Amino acid sequence: MNDGPATVDGIERVLVVISRIAQFFTTVLMVVMTVIISWQIFGRYLLNDTPKWSEQLAGILMVYMTMIGGALALRENRHIALTYFRDRWPPAVRARARLVSYLLVAAFGAMMAVYGVRMTQLVQAWTIPTLGISQSLNYWSFPVAGLLIFVFALDKLRRPGPSD
Repeated sequence: MNDGPATVDGIERVLVVISRIAQFFTTVLMVVMTVIISWQIFGRYLLNDTPKWSEQLAGILMVYMTMIGGALALRENRHIALTYFRDRWPPAVRARARLVSYLLVAAFGAMMAVYGVRMTQLVQAWTIPTLGISQSLNYWSFPVAGLLIFVFALDKLRRPGPSD
């Protein structure tokens, strides 16, 4: 019995669920960030009293949206790609360049994950004054996004997409 396609379908289903969760998470972050910034503007210009926590929290949400959004862009082939030269190469060279580029992206994601965890450990004792929470919350986006980038790059190596 051939388990190959069922395994690939299973992997793909897991990756679809992961990317949908990440998309939902970034959407929620965008909505919350919009509400926070709107409240900040309302407080500053109408109440003449800016909430002190709003800018810091909006910044943290922006970091998470950017990092996780970058990983999602890789998954959905929406990342920035320099294709001008690649498209002029012979097909065999293009295939090798694709392999090398996704190996480098996977390595970058792995390094982001590993060193991101180290960064969070280094700043664990620091507190964000206006929020009263650990500065490490701001840095957890790096290992999370790094892990996603690593997994999505390996998936690109496993099965090339239409624009690869």
